[in-house]
Amino acid sequence: MLKRLLGDPNARKLKRYAPIVSDINILEEDYVSLSDDELRTQVTEFRSKIEKASESLKNNNAHTYQFLEETSCTEEQLHISKIEARKI
Repeated sequence: MLKRLLGDPNARKLKRYAPIVSDINILEEDYVSLSDDELRTQVTEFRSKIEKASESLKNNNAHTYQFLEETSCTEEQLHISKIEARKI
């Protein structure tokens, strides 16, 4: 009875993954025709792109943490100044 109301959970998962599988199958057509050396070159290029993206993320994370530290310090200072302002 629940299957009739909610549908088959496996069918929902398959439906959700179908576009991804389709994209992968399209990409496969491009790589089937490559020789072993061309595939090795592609792998090297992919690794290089991943490494660059990883470095970019690390840099962004470092800047984000620095910003958060500066912001939290500023919030503490604002809080203290508000307390001091109330005393006046």
